Amino acid sequence: MPITMHKNLRTQDRYRFLKGKITQINNQSVVIQPYGSSEQTEAYFDPQVTYFWKGGLTFTKTVTGAVGDQGTVSAFRDDATGRLLVETLMVNHEQVRGTITGVNGNTLAVKQPKWLATLNPEVTLSLRPDALDFYDNRVDFSQFKAGQNVIAQGEILNPGQLDIYRIHIQ
Repeated sequence: MPITMHKNLRTQDRYRFLKGKITQINNQSVVIQPYGSSEQTEAYFDPQVTYFWKGGLTFTKTVTGAVGDQGTVSAFRDDATGRLLVETLMVNHEQVRGTITGVNGNTLAVKQPKWLATLNPEVTLSLRPDALDFYDNRVDFSQFKAGQNVIAQGEILNPGQLDIYRIHIQ
């Protein structure tokens, strides 16, 4: 799990959160083009600070991601260099909210509110066998029923389908 940054590093003028397409990535940095913007932002990796995520419940120190992937970066401005230093880079990560419209084993059909849908209004959530709730308890697949509202986090498998590793019934 990523280290907790000191509260003085997470000040409004120093801390950034970016979500968009990865346009460049190498062992030193990532360039993100935020959705709805033509500008690109470069953020640098620091082996002492940076963690990477691509699916599942664990983070790694190994650079993950490719050009064209969706990237979500949390970073802070380094006072010494003025550079943006990456705390976490999450690749193809998405969070969805919505109402369960169908249940089939470990697969849920979910309809998101139109104002919230970032993928498709109708999404398929494939729950991983090791899926957890937001309190780190194993998920009991039998608890899900049509009509329930859920929040889920996972990896984008393709448009409209996510591999879910965390889920919570509201």
